[in-house]
Amino acid sequence: PEGCVADDRRGRLFIGEEKGGVWTLDAAAEAAPELSLVAGVGGLLQDDIEGLAFFQHDQHPYLIVSSQGNDSYVVFDGEPPFTLRGGFRIGVNAAQAIDGASETDGLEVTSANLGGLWSDGLLVVQDGRRRMPASNQNFKLVSWRDVAAALHLDTPAAAP
Repeated sequence: PEGCVADDRRGRLFIGEEKGGVWTLDAAAEAAPELSLVAGVGGLLQDDIEGLAFFQHDQHPYLIVSSQGNDSYVVFDGEPPFTLRGGFRIGVNAAQAIDGASETDGLEVTSANLGGLWSDGLLVVQDGRRRMPASNQNFKLVSWRDVAAALHLDTPAAAP
C-alpha cells in the first residue's frame, strides 16, 4: 500500500495499492479483515495510486485519490457503492505565476468552514515538481467549492 485514510464516522479504512487500485475494509475491531475493491487502475485512475483523503460530511462524504500516473485526482462517493464522481487536475495559473500540481504523493482535505475561499472546505495537495519558479516541491491549496463545482458535487452548504 502507498497510502490510506480512515472514515472514522462510518468505521471504514481505505487503502491505496500503488499498481492495483483502491481497496476498503470494515475497520471495526470485531470485523473480518476482508478487502473490497473500490476501483482498480484504469480509466481516470492511473498508477501509481498515491495519497488518499476523505471529505467528511454526514450526507455527502467523498474519497479523493491521487492518481499520480496522469497527474490528477479522482473523486468517489464515500459510501458504498463508492460511485466514481469524476477526476480533475490542478493546472497553471499564469496570472499569479502558480504552476500546476504533478507527482502528488500526499493530500488532505477538510470539510470544515475555514472562512472566505475555504468556507466549503479546503483540499491541500503536495506538488512533487515546482516549475514556476523551478525549485523544491511545494503545496497547492484548492477551495473545495471549486472541486465541487467542477464535478457537480454537493457541498456542505448545499446539503439538506
